[in-house]
Amino acid sequence: MVGHTAVRYYVMGERSVEELATDEEIKRMAEIVGESMDGGAVGFSTNRYPPHVGPDGRSIPGTYAEAKELLEIAKVVGEKRGLMQNVLDFGGQPEFSVKLLKDLASTTRDRILFSMGTGPDLESGKRVRGLLKELCSEGGDITAISQPRSSGFMFGLQSGLPFFGETWDKIRAMDLKGKGLLQLETKKLAIN
Repeated sequence: MVGHTAVRYYVMGERSVEELATDEEIKRMAEIVGESMDGGAVGFSTNRYPPHVGPDGRSIPGTYAEAKELLEIAKVVGEKRGLMQNVLDFGGQPEFSVKLLKDLASTTRDRILFSMGTGPDLESGKRVRGLLKELCSEGGDITAISQPRSSGFMFGLQSGLPFFGETWDKIRAMDLKGKGLLQLETKKLAIN
C-alpha cells in the first residue's frame, strides 16, 4: 500500500497537514500513486481520523483532504485494479464518510476497504450491518474491517481520549493539571 500521508507530505511539504491541495498537487499525488502501484504497491491507504496525530500533536496529512483529492487518486487505483483502504471519521463526519465511500466505489473499478467499529449495544451492530448493505447495494466491492477484541491502547489523562461529545471536547482542551483537578472534583462529588 502507498500511504496518503507520505505522498501528500512529499508533494505539499509542511502545507500538507492543514491546507487543501491545489489541482496540480492532486494531479501529482495521483501520478505518484500510479508509479508506486507500477512498482508493486497493491493500492492506496488514507486516514481521515482526527485523533491519529503526528509527533507534533496535529492530525496527520490527509485527515482533512477534500473528497476530490481522494477521488482523483481513486481513479488511478481503479485503473490499476488496486485496493482503496480507508480509516474514516464516522464519529465526527458520518455523512461525509458514507458519501465518500459511495463515491469511491463508483470511481474505482475495484475494492474498497474501510475500518469500522460498533458499540457494545445490539443496535450498534444492526446499524453497521444496515450501512454495509446500503453501501454494497449498487454492486460495489466494499468491505468493512474491525478489531475483534478490545483496544490495545493505554488511555490516561495525558493521552488522546477516543470519546466524543461536548463534555469530552472541553476535557480534551484542558491542560494536564486541569484534567487532574477535574478528576479530584469528580471524586469529591461521588463521595458526598
